[in-house]
Amino acid sequence: MHDAVALANLIYAMPSKTQEDITKIFEEYHKERIPAVMESYNNSQIVSKLMDRGI
Repeated sequence: MHDAVALANLIYAMPSKTQEDITKIFEEYHKERIPAVMESYNNSQIVSKLMDRGI
């Protein structure tokens, strides 16, 4: 859900709809979202391993 909101906000704030601007917003989106996504993914992996061990 947060990904959709982040991307929608970037699209809304675009100064124009050129290919260059679209490429820039996707690069910005990637920089903004990847750290949070990776943190969530890593936390999920830890929880999954703990649950497999019965902890």
